[in-house]
Amino acid sequence: MAIATISTRVSQSIKKLLKQRGVTQEWLSTTTGIPMRTLSRRLHDVNPSPMSLDELDIIARSLNTSMAQLIEGVIAASELNAEHGRKKAAA
Repeated sequence: MAIATISTRVSQSIKKLLKQRGVTQEWLSTTTGIPMRTLSRRLHDVNPSPMSLDELDIIARSLNTSMAQLIEGVIAASELNAEHGRKKAAA
């Protein structure tokens, strides 16, 4: 099983919110001031480039959410992976 990177999970979380709110990456680019080319690389489906904390913060504020909400799935997944590793080691 492939383990998604933090960048992939954050990207998926942002794209999910964009879809739920009915707004586009172009809107997010305009609202945040992050160039469309940069934003497109950050939200790439297969291999997103790493996002800075400043970028994550401005994206979260533009989507009226928190950085914690955007990375919530990342933290939950890493906790599950750690628990799985502990159980496997104990077996």
